[in-house]
Amino acid sequence: SVDEVFRQYGAYFVEYIMEEGYGNLLYCQGRTLMEWLKSMNAMHEHLQRSFPNKMNAPEFWCEENDDGSLALFYMSSRGSAWVPYAQGLVTECAKRQFSLNITMELVSLQGKEGARFTSWIVATENPDDLWKLRSTTAAGATGLDFSLQECPMTGMVIN
Repeated sequence: SVDEVFRQYGAYFVEYIMEEGYGNLLYCQGRTLMEWLKSMNAMHEHLQRSFPNKMNAPEFWCEENDDGSLALFYMSSRGSAWVPYAQGLVTECAKRQFSLNITMELVSLQGKEGARFTSWIVATENPDDLWKLRSTTAAGATGLDFSLQECPMTGMVIN
């Protein structure tokens, strides 16, 4: 399917940038998957400054759920077209950088049923690897209400 091609392209892109010498840049973005995901907007902002007329970056943000899984949010001016790519990229980064096999359960899809963003529940396949997923500084995170979220980068309230 087209979605599977885009998922594979996202996974391949991680391999490509690591082989091109940018592996250290990726490795220094966080000690856990959550920290790494929270740094994606900063990486995109840097790239956007380098290519001001050629790049229209999406926004990512995530929160920790009570059970230790992550709620990952993605919003793009392109709508949901690149959602499978983002999923492939996140899954491959988890695998390569954190030796972490994850699942990404789709909760909402931008543009479907009025959703203004795409969201997933990201969990580990192996419960013993939960520490690789979560924030190293989070203590007692609260549950999330998917009906109302605020993007920490823009302050935009999304419901």
